[in-house]
Amino acid sequence: MKLRILVLFLVCCLKAEAQSNSVETNSNIYQRAFEYIKQDSINVGINIAVSDSIVDLDWNGFDGLDEYKDENADLDNCRNRQVNKNIKPYYSPALHELHNSNKHAPQKILFFSPIENNLLRADLHVFNLQYLYNNDWYIWGECLEYLFLLDENGHCKKVLKHRVILN
Repeated sequence: MKLRILVLFLVCCLKAEAQSNSVETNSNIYQRAFEYIKQDSINVGINIAVSDSIVDLDWNGFDGLDEYKDENADLDNCRNRQVNKNIKPYYSPALHELHNSNKHAPQKILFFSPIENNLLRADLHVFNLQYLYNNDWYIWGECLEYLFLLDENGHCKKVLKHRVILN
């Protein structure tokens, strides 16, 4: 009986250690992606707030991965998963470290997806752009969508990006 309890305790400890390493690895991946986005030429000097929640972002905006056939298949798997099951947003300790503590108002808001099949999506939203049309105020914005192709160690192989206008 004591042996079973000891084995159960060791299994729980190993599982907790594995989850801790996963959070640390994910934290590093998110940190590197955030640094890449901050250093993108259109974001230099811009105050970016990072959401502390993981969001199931749209995987459909990226095509043309012909030179990355494995990643293209992984992207199709993410799309198919999203059609069958959406992941509800959830708090992430890995993103909490990146969460904006700057006292200045952010000009852009960054959302990250879960890391799936060595792929990571990020959406950088710009809002507060208003215009008057027929005596009504409209708010519109833009979103920069990023797709990070990661190797098995979580390092970036390639980044794809495109701009979407929202209204």
